Amino acid sequence: MRWTSKRRVGTSKDLIKIISITACLILLFMPVRAQVPPDESWRSIETQHFRVTFPEHLETLGRRAADRAEEAYRELSTALIDPPDRADRSPTDRSRRCL
Repeated sequence: MRWTSKRRVGTSKDLIKIISITACLILLFMPVRAQVPPDESWRSIETQHFRVTFPEHLETLGRRAADRAEEAYRELSTALIDPPDRADRSPTDRSRRCL
C-alpha cells in the first residue's frame, strides 16, 4: 500500500505566506523614520485656537500653518457643534506642499 498526499510541498500560496511573514518581520525591526528628532531645536506658536510646534529651521512654515489653521477654524467653527478650545499641530518639511 502506498501512502500519497494530495498537498504539494512548496505551493505558491506557501511561498507568498513565507515572503509576507519575512517582510513583516523585517519592517517590524527597522528604525522608524517618522520619529521626532530629539536633537532638533523646537519652537511653538500659540494662537487663539492652536498650538503649532515646529523645528526652528521651519519657522516660516510654522507661522503659515498657524495662520491657515486659524482661517480654517473661523470657517469651520460655525459647522461644528462644540468646537475644541485648543488643538496641537506639528508641520514638517513634507507639509510645505499643503500650505
